[in-house]
Amino acid sequence: MGFGMLAKLSFNGIKNRLTIYFPYFLSIVLLMSLEYIMVSLIGNEYVQTRSYFLPMIMIFAVNISTMLIAIFMFYANNFIQKQRRLEFGLYTVLGLERKHLSIILFIEQVLVWLTSSLFAIGIGFVIGKLLFIWLNRLMKNTGATLMDYPFSPLGAITTVVISGLILFAILLLNSFRLTSIKPTELLNQKNAGEKEPKANYLFLLIGLITTGLGYYIALTLDNPLNDLLFLFGAIILIIIGTYCLFISLSIFILKALKANKKIYYQPKNFLSISGMLYRMKANAVSLASIAVLCTGIILTLGTTLSLYLGMDAVIEQSMPRDYQVDQIPVTGNNFADESEKMETTITTILGDDAQLTNTSYTRQFTTGTIFDDGTFFPDDGKPQALVYVLAQTLDEFNQQNNTNYVLQDNEILYASPADEFNGYEEIRFQANDKTTTYQTVQVSPKLIPSNFVGSIALVVFNTTEELENFATAYNSPMLDAVSFIHSYSFDAADKKTAAKLDEIVTTDDGVVQTDDGTLYRFNSQKYMATELYALNGGFLFLGIVVSTVLVIGTVLMLYFKQISEGYDDKDKFATMQQVGLPDDLIRSTIRSQVFWIFALPSLVAVIHALVAQNIMVNLLAILGVTDKSVMWLAYIIILAAFLAIYGICYWLTSKMYYRIIHA
Repeated sequence: MGFGMLAKLSFNGIKNRLTIYFPYFLSIVLLMSLEYIMVSLIGNEYVQTRSYFLPMIMIFAVNISTMLIAIFMFYANNFIQKQRRLEFGLYTVLGLERKHLSIILFIEQVLVWLTSSLFAIGIGFVIGKLLFIWLNRLMKNTGATLMDYPFSPLGAITTVVISGLILFAILLLNSFRLTSIKPTELLNQKNAGEKEPKANYLFLLIGLITTGLGYYIALTLDNPLNDLLFLFGAIILIIIGTYCLFISLSIFILKALKANKKIYYQPKNFLSISGMLYRMKANAVSLASIAVLCTGIILTLGTTLSLYLGMDAVIEQSMPRDYQVDQIPVTGNNFADESEKMETTITTILGDDAQLTNTSYTRQFTTGTIFDDGTFFPDDGKPQALVYVLAQTLDEFNQQNNTNYVLQDNEILYASPADEFNGYEEIRFQANDKTTTYQTVQVSPKLIPSNFVGSIALVVFNTTEELENFATAYNSPMLDAVSFIHSYSFDAADKKTAAKLDEIVTTDDGVVQTDDGTLYRFNSQKYMATELYALNGGFLFLGIVVSTVLVIGTVLMLYFKQISEGYDDKDKFATMQQVGLPDDLIRSTIRSQVFWIFALPSLVAVIHALVAQNIMVNLLAILGVTDKSVMWLAYIIILAAFLAIYGICYWLTSKMYYRIIHA
């Protein structure tokens, strides 16, 4: 058979199945458009010169999204090929050889590759310009223009190559399947139904145990960064439990409903229960996958949006004044009060006409300790998880934070963003065979500088002597001398002083060396905000891009699953119509089945996300976001958007399913 005839068969195959090919093609275009946008941002000169973090974040995003895109394209291809098996079987009976079928598949893949790549690059370039401006708004960089986002040859080449490689791999898979299936199987496989599944009590038991254990770990885990093994273990357990429960518990419930004659022998229930039970084994795996993907979407976007919305509070918490100067630690036990020296040095650097206001000075000692049930031990130098203590005096703490705490003898101010270090009415310090016990006055973790992350505890002593004794006893074994961080914070009283400070902050990383060799690092809220918004704006953009890929993939899975179900159910409902089944009953049955197929994964995803809130709260607290209202606002926004998109998908899929049934 000639190439022209094979090409015609390819065109006809696509045209006759636009219901499944068009969403497949559209999904490839949208996914590869995101690929173009991310690659173009990696090589964008404006981004590279203004953001250190974003190109690295985009490289990470490209790797993740490429993997997800490949998975979703293979998944969609499986449903398309299932619908084409009857067609290929007929071609074989009519005399076409397997090499002819391979050529047909090759022509189709080349057409999809070239057209989808062309559309993806064009759409990616147009949408990329808008996303580029939006991304810079997220990063609080309002100077970007559309001209700063030119066409990216690298993005175009990468888009063509990656889509070509994925489609070529799909072509090889489809060709291999043709060689391994006999013509009679091609004719019969499409209509081969599944046997009614049996309730698997072993899977049910495994699902209940793994989900329960995963939930327990998630609800009791206090420090995700220190307990990464438990965190990943909980995720794996919940994923395993999700699959097992969808496979077993769904069958168990449906069989229980079928056994209840009062429920089952209602016309609507009879059709819905028997229809879902008939192929629930295959549905269960797909629905569990969708539930896991939806959970990932909610948690990814909810966490990144929480971090972004909490940035202003993090910046204010990290640096209460507009400017801060830190004396970089030098050798020697620098216990002495350096406030006058630092004020004089700053004035000399800025000029005698510099006007500083709202000044404060703090000495802070930071060290790694071992924490055990309310007792801090010095770090012994062995590899282990440490709790980092931030220690300072009460007077300087009050001055820095504009507070007026008062301590009695043997009392300390105490706070930690991690729940596992909180709730102790007394704290003990055990070092050099001596134990000192303090009663705790709990203060808000918001008073801990947010530039410290991880396992942190704030300890504020009443006197300088207590602070120095603690520093001497708990100094790191890696250091010969005890070093304090001396900080001088202030606001600029006039624009000239502020301009001079801004120039110093952005030059040589803000580090200035005086004549006596002492190093001072200048920093500002404005500069810190630029860096943090660049980082967290990039992470939010990454979360949105990855979540968009997940959403497209999830919609694709739901769509093809329902379309496949529609084609499988078409003959059955036609038979039911012939025996007098009312059209309203058919419509309500379809609506019921589609609703539950959509509702179950979303319901499970919301439950998983709610259980994960304990981990998210602790993780965000460690990263400096301690306001739970910010987190709940972010998650409410994400849940509302997610459910709205999910509802639209349900409505469209239900209509498409019904149209196939009545075609």
